[in-house]
Amino acid sequence: MSGGQLNTRAPLVSVIVLNYNGLAYIRNCLDSVLNTKYPSLEVILVDNNSNDGSFEICKSLYGNCGFVKLVRNDANHGYALGNNIGATHCTGKYIVFLNSDTVVDEDWLGNAISVLEQRPRVGAAQCRIMSLTDRRVVQSAGNFLSCFGLSKIRGAGDLYTGQYPAVDAVFSAVGAAMIIRRSVAETIGCFDPVFYLTAEDGDLCWRVWLYGWEVVHLRDSIVYHKGQGAFGTTGSDLYLKYYRRNNTIMMLKNMSTKSLMKSLPVYLFLILLIGLVSKRKITYLKYMFRGYCWILENVRYVIAKRHVVQHGRVVGDEQLMRLGVLRPPSLEILSGGWY
Repeated sequence: MSGGQLNTRAPLVSVIVLNYNGLAYIRNCLDSVLNTKYPSLEVILVDNNSNDGSFEICKSLYGNCGFVKLVRNDANHGYALGNNIGATHCTGKYIVFLNSDTVVDEDWLGNAISVLEQRPRVGAAQCRIMSLTDRRVVQSAGNFLSCFGLSKIRGAGDLYTGQYPAVDAVFSAVGAAMIIRRSVAETIGCFDPVFYLTAEDGDLCWRVWLYGWEVVHLRDSIVYHKGQGAFGTTGSDLYLKYYRRNNTIMMLKNMSTKSLMKSLPVYLFLILLIGLVSKRKITYLKYMFRGYCWILENVRYVIAKRHVVQHGRVVGDEQLMRLGVLRPPSLEILSGGWY
């Protein structure tokens, strides 16, 4: 297994694999990571108190590997806090957040680190995420955000034909296969733990941009992802419970006051419209209402987080629009694929 062979000339990479009841996937994931050709990595398996025996199997298979650290949480802390706990155990120059239902290409890490070493202003990056079920199909080539708060996953469901540049800017990396410089994570913080799951990757990457770094998509760093293993489809209760709430918190924290005054009313109108035409209208509206009640009850927390971000930002929203990662008002936003 090449993962255990340390090379002092290659920067150490810490790969965090977050597991919760991932019995069907975790062994394939870890075996692929440990067979990575990159010569200098450590693996941190963070288990969110699984009850399907997956942690016990990992302990028996990998517990004696010196370059694999096993961390068992006392509860299911969700994606955000679970990965934050993993980050406290990292010693590498780079941190990778990797979902347990992934399988990595053997060259994924070498290709990624080669780019990051040459581009010091890149603070975070996303691998090209392909479907594990059909490896010809793109799951994500990076996320973009409209000025009205709706997101779009580039390439989702498309056949891959080499259509992306080797490296290009995106608004955010998808947390299923995301790389961040540890120095950047230590400067701006990792994931906001109140997000629990969904939108926490967009929130983190927005801060990467605002604090003066870049976020890119790496075409030649390939990860295969089953997807939706943690919370089901975008119509599931767990998704509906958190996504709209978290997306609104993300806007409240990171948008400038000028942008927020223009965008938030439009966003609230759009998501209400989406809810009214949803197949699960009652459930959607119920969770939307509960989410906004949570924000009102915890408004001091949101304001405090906003103060930190706005005080530290060095890049304006207009600059992100000029870069194309934050999409300005256009007819494109009215087209399909924005959610």
